[in-house]
Amino acid sequence: MNKLLRYFLYLILIIFLLFSIAIIFLVIQKDKIEEIILLDKTIIAREKTTINCDPMIKRKYRSTSIMIEIEENWNAFPPWKSVKLENGQEINIDVVLSSENGKKFYSNIIGSAGGMINVRFKPEIPINTPIKEVQILVDDKITIKKVIWQDWNPK
Repeated sequence: MNKLLRYFLYLILIIFLLFSIAIIFLVIQKDKIEEIILLDKTIIAREKTTINCDPMIKRKYRSTSIMIEIEENWNAFPPWKSVKLENGQEINIDVVLSSENGKKFYSNIIGSAGGMINVRFKPEIPINTPIKEVQILVDDKITIKKVIWQDWNPK
């Protein structure tokens, strides 16, 4: 009977350890975030701004977006393709990502995250797809403080 009890306790201990390791792995994965600054302060107006990614950027985690910080105060609004500046002016923002093999990923929706414009893409960028170029198109003048590639595991 003692052998059976000892075997049962060892089995419970092993299961507990495996469960603990799995939880630690999940927590570590959730905290991963990669942010790469692609562009610092610049003014763009009614033109295409092209950012060449050298080295190429690559999606590694579950969620990827381009974050754009602009100098002007703004709000996003439906249909989530443009922003409205504090002075009432609406500015359409389109972002196109070009992969190494020529596939294009187009901005699908614009939102707000941490005071920055959060651009999502359709189709979704597959994991490990190398992106060689980011194009930003606007229909009026804005001052961009920063453009960031954000690749992360949401909690």
